[in-house]
Amino acid sequence: MTTHLPFFDEIKRCLRKVGPNLWELTEPHLLYLDDEQAVGYLKLMQDQSYSKSFHNETVQLIENHLNDLFPSGERSISLIDLGPGYPDKALPMAKFLRNKNTEIYYYPVDVSLKYLDLAKEEMAPFCKGVFPINALFESAYEQMPKDAYERPVFVMIGLTFMNFPGSSILQLLKQLARRQGGGWAIFATELITPQNQIDGILNAYRGETMGEFTFGPLRHLGFNYDRSTFEPIYENHRVEHRFTIEEEMPGVPILKGDMVVTAISYRYSLDEITNILHKNFTNGTIWCSPSNKTALLLGEV
Repeated sequence: MTTHLPFFDEIKRCLRKVGPNLWELTEPHLLYLDDEQAVGYLKLMQDQSYSKSFHNETVQLIENHLNDLFPSGERSISLIDLGPGYPDKALPMAKFLRNKNTEIYYYPVDVSLKYLDLAKEEMAPFCKGVFPINALFESAYEQMPKDAYERPVFVMIGLTFMNFPGSSILQLLKQLARRQGGGWAIFATELITPQNQIDGILNAYRGETMGEFTFGPLRHLGFNYDRSTFEPIYENHRVEHRFTIEEEMPGVPILKGDMVVTAISYRYSLDEITNILHKNFTNGTIWCSPSNKTALLLGEV
């Protein structure tokens, strides 16, 4: 029996049948439930076939636009970081602000204690205080210390932005950033452009490292990676990480031959993301990478 697995019940509750032979397990936090998955993501970040496609461009965009992101020279700020992993997007901000004599109060939010420990270790030398929050993004506001809103608030999320439907993640960003006197949201997305068509986007997801990482939720149900077939596809304006299952597990309704989507990643054209930005924020700015594959966005609440 497999029901002794520690996350079995939680993951089974998230399992949804969405077609005759198609299931979804796409809540993003299911990819980061244990240390093995956390290490898998860090390994993925070192895989250049994935990270060079847009992750590296996101970090470069942040480094190139620090003066634009933080133009006011605030005495202190609250920086809320949704899903820090290794905090390579928050670190350039913290170093820049420290050199401007701005005190940073840093609030990393993650379900992974490993990531929170890593974020605290890396960011503490550059911050006035680090306050890890072990929670789902959706629960972060309720757990946020109230004094976080006594100073200007910047809430940031990297390319994890793409793993959520646009409406839900934007509402969450606005909730977390909103304070009397205003707040700001910083987020990133890969773009669909004439130079970056669907097949090119999918190439970044076809590696073995990606397959092993996104298999995580199925591993917690007792399935074996070598008894499945991984294929990323593009459908419904999103990349879907699909596994065809070649075995059955006790207590799990997935049948041999069924497909399970374990991760999704939405994509937007520049026009689409521009419209989204201006519909949701009072002021917004977009910066595109030199390749036009990646966009960094700043929205004022």
